[in-house]
Amino acid sequence: EMLLSPKYVDKISGVFEFTKEEEEYLWKITHQGGGGIPAVETFVPVYKKSEKLSDEERRLRERLSQTKPEDYIYAEHEQFTPDIDWMPNVVLIAKNIYVWLDQLSKKYQREIKRLDQIPDEELDQLARWSFTSLWLIGVWERSTASKRIKQINGNMDAVSSAYSLYDYEIARDLGGDESYQQFNHRCMQRGIRLAGDMVPNHMGLFSKWVIEHPEYFIQTDHPPYPSYRFTGENLSEDQNIDLRIEDGYWRRSDAAVVFQRIDRRNGEVRYFYHGNDGTSMPWNDTAQLNLLRADVREAVIQNIFHVARKFSVIRFDAAMTLAKKHFQRLWYPMPGTSGVPSRQDHSLSRTEFDRMFPVEFWREVVDRFNNEMPQTLLLAEAFWLMEGYFVRTLGMHRVYNSAFMHMLMKEENEKFRATIKNTLEFNPEILKRYVNFMSNPDEQTAVEQFGKDDKYFGVATLMITLPGLPMFAHGQIEGFKEKYGMEYQRAYYNEIPDEWLIHRHEHEIFPLTKKRYLFSQVANFEFYDFQDDHGHVNENVITYSNRAGKECAIVFFHNTFAECRGYIQHSTLKAIGESGSIRSTTLSQALQFQASEKIFYRFRDRKSLLEYLRSGRDITERGLRVELKAFDYVVFSDFQEIFDATGEYALIAQRLEGKGTRSLDSLLKEMRLQPFHSAVRDAFAQFNFELFPATAEVFYSELGKQFTTTSTIHEYSERVLRNVERINEFFSLNRLEQNRTVKTSKNNDRPIAQQKSIAPVPVLLYSLAIEWKMMLVEKEKSSLSIDVFQLLRLREIYFNILTDSGIDFNNAQNIITLIQNLIRLHNEVIEAEIEIPTIIEKLLSDFDTASFLNVNEHNGEWYFNKEQYELLSTWILTLRFIYSNSKIDKKSSGLITKTRSNLIEVAKKAGYKVEQYKEMMITESEKNKPEIKAKKNVHESFLMSNEIDSTKKKSAVKKKTKTKINKKEK
Repeated sequence: EMLLSPKYVDKISGVFEFTKEEEEYLWKITHQGGGGIPAVETFVPVYKKSEKLSDEERRLRERLSQTKPEDYIYAEHEQFTPDIDWMPNVVLIAKNIYVWLDQLSKKYQREIKRLDQIPDEELDQLARWSFTSLWLIGVWERSTASKRIKQINGNMDAVSSAYSLYDYEIARDLGGDESYQQFNHRCMQRGIRLAGDMVPNHMGLFSKWVIEHPEYFIQTDHPPYPSYRFTGENLSEDQNIDLRIEDGYWRRSDAAVVFQRIDRRNGEVRYFYHGNDGTSMPWNDTAQLNLLRADVREAVIQNIFHVARKFSVIRFDAAMTLAKKHFQRLWYPMPGTSGVPSRQDHSLSRTEFDRMFPVEFWREVVDRFNNEMPQTLLLAEAFWLMEGYFVRTLGMHRVYNSAFMHMLMKEENEKFRATIKNTLEFNPEILKRYVNFMSNPDEQTAVEQFGKDDKYFGVATLMITLPGLPMFAHGQIEGFKEKYGMEYQRAYYNEIPDEWLIHRHEHEIFPLTKKRYLFSQVANFEFYDFQDDHGHVNENVITYSNRAGKECAIVFFHNTFAECRGYIQHSTLKAIGESGSIRSTTLSQALQFQASEKIFYRFRDRKSLLEYLRSGRDITERGLRVELKAFDYVVFSDFQEIFDATGEYALIAQRLEGKGTRSLDSLLKEMRLQPFHSAVRDAFAQFNFELFPATAEVFYSELGKQFTTTSTIHEYSERVLRNVERINEFFSLNRLEQNRTVKTSKNNDRPIAQQKSIAPVPVLLYSLAIEWKMMLVEKEKSSLSIDVFQLLRLREIYFNILTDSGIDFNNAQNIITLIQNLIRLHNEVIEAEIEIPTIIEKLLSDFDTASFLNVNEHNGEWYFNKEQYELLSTWILTLRFIYSNSKIDKKSSGLITKTRSNLIEVAKKAGYKVEQYKEMMITESEKNKPEIKAKKNVHESFLMSNEIDSTKKKSAVKKKTKTKINKKEK
């Protein structure tokens, strides 16, 4: 029987781990992933309230002879860093700097290569979209070796990787520090804080520290594998130092963990480890820093302070690799364990490691920043289920939450909900410190993962309305599909911004971005189970509420291809305060609603803009019920509390039955105007000019109750009655002429009252609307620009009256549109001093009336519609006459008819072309101005100049006859 010492057993165990390293290493280099979106496995974090190992963990660790189970336990005490005032509401957007400059150069058609050349328009747009932070990727001076490696491998267009740094100085080709300071100043003027990268675990292969401080890096004096060869190109630009990566990279046959450094001054040869996080290939253009050394940790911290003097937000790349447990696991693994290939020979016990690395590096960084530069927001890129540890124990302000992207993309909704619920039960403050994103530089683009339709906007809504920091990727808003590598100096796809996608962002997302203060905190955040009528929880619906002061919001998102209906009423469990107690609450309590049938809450859906009305008692007793389509989302906000003293809101709520409406105010106004509308309908039910004055008194009385006292409306009522008499007289005269002309005249020569396009009822409706408008303007001090149709809700009632009078559906709609247009221009239409050509020209230039005339472009010419023009002309002539003081007789009727005929003839000769018609009208007007001025009868003042041409011959005959009589008398 052989006795082996513990040390020898550890060596044997180490051999097995070394073999395991080799197998994993060889597998990685021979199984490099294919295309498409990688199948990332997601995990729901389970937070421990005890620092003890589970039985399974203990059994796993106890088989290691010299490694105690407690060696793997790191204290996870609570030590959050409080936010400074601006930090909770940060909304971040990333820009790969060289790609962005290239895109801007193409957009603005000029060279834009430096930071100070970025146009103000771009910054104005970001500010308008409510971005408060801009992450500039790749602004530091990069290692030239990185670029050279890529060129040798065939990518001649590449620049150095953004994370292979020479030094932390703004790149010279970007304009250097002076250019940066100018750009930073312009950003700060718009409320945009700049964010920059800090790469704490490695430097570029050729970098200032590799040349000047070789002792800062993890290294050996011999190659870790005897097969390594270093015969390739020298990648150093320093004449004293040679730097070569292993030949396998050039042959693409191996991915060595080290590169060679030769000091020509003394012949020293060292082998520096490449940066490596243990999950994939080494980063062959980097050199791994040795943070086991105190002087290296201090040098890195000083670099972080240097970065903070330029950037308000610092993003720490791969920050989890410097957490003590992972730095030891990767580079100084405990005996019997493995890490980065070849590092098992450099194993340290937990005790030895703690002696050299006593305090968590990030805890030291955070503590020093809290004392010296507390205005800097520290953001960690950290994975491996360390998110909670980084913010709760290490004190980072924010930490990446990749579960947001992966789970929602894969529609792992139950996992996503469990992540939020577990976090709330453990400590809600962690949720507030997540960085949520739909894409980042290492992932596929947002449009590739989520598309451009409702799923994308539903997830984007969650990103904006959940507590935490929302982060948008470069090109995400524009819908770009290209994934920009860290070595890109330009975009390779010729992508055009998707204007429809941008518009949806501006309509649906950015209004929410402006309200980040409402969503960013967790004190009033509550999460809910969405239940159907049978009480079953629908895990595919993510729903929550939040409140800031008196403002509150409720969010629903249905992240699956299906339809559902249900309600929320009780929140999930949430830890409260430092005591660790957990509780659930109701929706009403969360939003501080009153459970009263007299208290109503009106609110709006931000997407559809529909308004809703629910009583406080109903929400308290039944919760809030919604129906959701596939990938549908709803954001209820703009809550207002209303005391229903009159019972009006109860009636509206009963009428809506939980559904939304475009405007609650419109419904309320319609309800209040119901007596007035009924009186108007009754007045026109069996229309008769003789009986109309009596019925008009009724609806004027009802209108007076809404806007003013009854005694003040009699003058308007009298004016309407005068107009009724004029309208009656006008159409009565034309009816007498009907038998005389109907069989002998062409349609255009018939009296206006015989035209199908005009009738007493529509003209009377116009007259009423004008008087109602003037009453509101004069008595209610309203503006002349008020829309009386909107204010009195006339469109529907007018439509019913017109169709009841025998006018078909389409003509009724058309006449109402015409009436609305003419009311806006009423004074110009009836003004006798304004010639009809002038009025027509103005109407053709007016957007709304041009739309009524169906003005359209064809082959470079603008045309108007014949039928609409004839209708408009008929109405203008009729209104000018009715609102004049002209005597209503056969002569005036004939003049109106003839003028209409002339107007139609001019339009016909112009071929219904807008410009040609205008020119003909102006020519005729100028030619006949003197003869118009010579007219003396008031009733002739409304005629257009063209009518004179048609009466010249008659005038000449009369004049000649009169001359003969005078001669005879003499």
